[in-house]
Amino acid sequence: VRAIQESFGPQSVRHAVPVILRTLMIGEWSMEIIAVSPTGMTEVYDLELLAGRFPAGNTELVISEETQKLTGWQVGGTTTVYGQEFTIVGCIRYAAGKMASLLMTYDAGEALFSDRRGFQMGAINLAAGLDPEQVRAFLETVPGILPEYAVYLEQQVQERYVQLVQDILKVSIVFEIMALSIIT
Repeated sequence: VRAIQESFGPQSVRHAVPVILRTLMIGEWSMEIIAVSPTGMTEVYDLELLAGRFPAGNTELVISEETQKLTGWQVGGTTTVYGQEFTIVGCIRYAAGKMASLLMTYDAGEALFSDRRGFQMGAINLAAGLDPEQVRAFLETVPGILPEYAVYLEQQVQERYVQLVQDILKVSIVFEIMALSIIT
């Protein structure tokens, strides 16, 4: 954030938030778990609330419309993530996300994944008028960022994430076929 503001001006960053991102099996479905602050949900991820409200506590989450279509879950229902029960308080449209997603507050994610890796990425919402690709390219020139960190636009992250999940599913299908072949 400091490098962006120094190069593009103090008003160049509207919001910056840490994000915890996991892919877990919830029941029989592979889902994207996103933990981000309430401000991040509305200002950075630009989520559209379709029903209910955004989560406020450590035992609340919202589901994407893809999740609702896949599972049939409704606002007011519950689901269990890593052994903790969460109340579904809303349903959202996540235009950039193409996977079934559960979103919770960053505090809830930190509590749920506390003994694991912590936050994995930062999400930055740039001021209107800035070219995101130009900022991304600039960040790759800032000493200390590469090779320890990668800089992506949100659409690139989603495309890579979807491809990774598809690759994992393909590998699991190959293992199932191999297991069936060995048994046969």
